Formats: sequence, C-alpha cells, structure tokens
Amino acid sequence: MITVSVEVNSGGACFSVDVSANSIEGAIKLAGRRYPGYRVRVIFPIEPETFFTQPKATMDRAILADVYEGVSNASEPTDSLLSWR
Repeated sequence: MITVSVEVNSGGACFSVDVSANSIEGAIKLAGRRYPGYRVRVIFPIEPETFFTQPKATMDRAILADVYEGVSNASEPTDSLLSWR
C-alpha cells in the first residue's frame, strides 16, 4: 500500500488529498472516480516518509464504503483510501 498527494482541479476549485492505494496508478484512478470531471495529478516530490503506508484500521466503515464505491480490481474496501490533507 502506498500513499501519494494528488491535486484535484475543476478549473475553479483546486485542492489536494492524500490517496492510499496499491499503486500510484491506482491512486490516480481512485481519485478520478471520486471526483469525476476533475483533473487529477500527482503532486511531486512524493514524500518518502509517507509513501509506504498501512491502511488506517480506525476509519469508519461508512467512509470506506463511500470511497470504495466504483473502484475496480480491489478485493475489499480497505484496499484504497482517501483522506483530506
């Protein structure tokens, strides 16, 4: 599991989120599904201290279900997580 910061941009609104997934490509796809129609890009440099992560076991299942919705190639809701920065 990895975590990267991504910028989400709609043209008018721009914000960043930390995304955890099995790969950088998976993190971009997850953020793109969560924010359809928005431009999503990885923020560089990638922070080495937070790149390799473990899923947060204390997150509420309802939040995980919301984030997980629509994600393919994942076996369980804990495979990918989003968190605000």
